Amino acid sequence: MRCTRAVPIPSPTTWAWRPTSGWSTPRCPSSPRHERPPTRRSHHTAFREPNRRSHADPMKAVQLNSFERRPGWIAVVDIPDPVVIGPGEVEVAILASPINPSDVLRLSGGYFHPMALPFQPGAEGVGRVVRVGLQVAGLAAGDLVIMLTAGNWVQRRVLPAAAVHKVPAAADLTQLAMLLVNPGTAWMMLHHVRALTPGDWIIQNAANSAVGRLVIRFARELGCKTINVVRAKAAADAVERAGGDLVLVDGPDLLRRMEEVVGRSKVRLGLDAIAGAATGRIAACLGVGAHLVTYGMLSGEDCQIPVGVLIGSELTCVGLRLRGEVMRSIDMSKTYDALAQRLLAGERFNDVGGTCALEDIDDVLAQLPAALGGKILLLPNGPLPACTPVTPAS
Repeated sequence: MRCTRAVPIPSPTTWAWRPTSGWSTPRCPSSPRHERPPTRRSHHTAFREPNRRSHADPMKAVQLNSFERRPGWIAVVDIPDPVVIGPGEVEVAILASPINPSDVLRLSGGYFHPMALPFQPGAEGVGRVVRVGLQVAGLAAGDLVIMLTAGNWVQRRVLPAAAVHKVPAAADLTQLAMLLVNPGTAWMMLHHVRALTPGDWIIQNAANSAVGRLVIRFARELGCKTINVVRAKAAADAVERAGGDLVLVDGPDLLRRMEEVVGRSKVRLGLDAIAGAATGRIAACLGVGAHLVTYGMLSGEDCQIPVGVLIGSELTCVGLRLRGEVMRSIDMSKTYDALAQRLLAGERFNDVGGTCALEDIDDVLAQLPAALGGKILLLPNGPLPACTPVTPAS
C-alpha cells in the first residue's frame, strides 16, 4: 500500500485570497499594493466572490460502480471541484477516512437498503475546512472537523456546516478519523436506549470488535458489568484482557452457561451486532422488560427471535444506526466534544492497521479479511502531517 502526495491544502494564516486568481502566495507587508481600481459590482456578487474559485481543478474520489466484485466494480475517478459554495455550506479537505465493516457491507449491497449506483463510500472521516460560505457561524478556514455524513473517500467535499463537527486541532488525526462510528455507537447504546444503574448487567455479541471493547470500557465507567459473547476461544482471551467481566463462546447452550454465573433477571440490556440466529440467543439471555439493540448484521442474515422469548420476556427491540431517527433526535455534539477531550488526554478508541492512498482501494479491499490488527485508513490528500502519530495496533 502506498500514499500519494497531494496538492497542499491552503492555510489561512500563510495564504492570501485574490478573487481573480484563487489562492496565491502571501503579499509582503512592505511591498506596495498594485490593484485594479474597484469596479462596479452588484451587492450580491461582491459578497459571493470570496467563496468563488476562478476555475475548478478535478479532484479524486472513490466511486462504487457495481455490487459485484469484477473489473471496474470500484474505481478512483476525477470529479469536478465546485467553483462556488452556497450560504450555510463549507468545503472540507478530507485528511483520513477509515474502512469500517459497515463500509464493506455497503459495498456489497447488503447493508440495509442498497445505495443507488454509482456512489461515493466512506462512513466517517476527519478533514480541514478550506472555505466557509455565508451565514456560517463557529467555523473558519483551517478548522479541523469530523464528518457527520457519509461519502468521505474523496479529496474534498462541499456540505452543510451542520454536517461537520469542530474538533481540537491538537488531537491525534488517526483517532479523530474514527471518532464517529465506533465510539459514537457504543456511547449511544449505553446512554440513550434505556436508563442503566450501577450493578446492571449488559450482554453483547461480537465483543472482541472495536465497538465491543468500547462497550466494556464505557459500561465500567457507569458501574455496569458485561457478559461478552465471542465466536472463538482466542477472541475470549483478548476480551478478558480488555476487562470483560464474563466472557462466553457462543453456542446453543449460551443461556445455560450464562445462568451458571449470572441470573437472567439482572441482564437489562442486550447488544447485537451479528443478527441472524445470534439475535435469538442474546434475546433468550435477557430479563423481563429488558431492551435488545441490534446495530449490525455481520452475519448478513435477518434477525431471528423466537416469539415465545419476545413476548414472554416482554422485550423492547430497537434497531439502531447513527444516521437514523434516534440519532437525529439526540444532540450528540457534547458527546463528541467529551470524546475528543479524552483523546487530548492520551486515550485512544481504535487501533490502526495501516494507511493507504485512494488509488489502492481495490487491492486493500481484496486483502482486508486478513488485515487483523486495526483499521485501514484512506488518506485522500496524501500522508498526514509529521506531527500526527499513526496510532499502532496494540
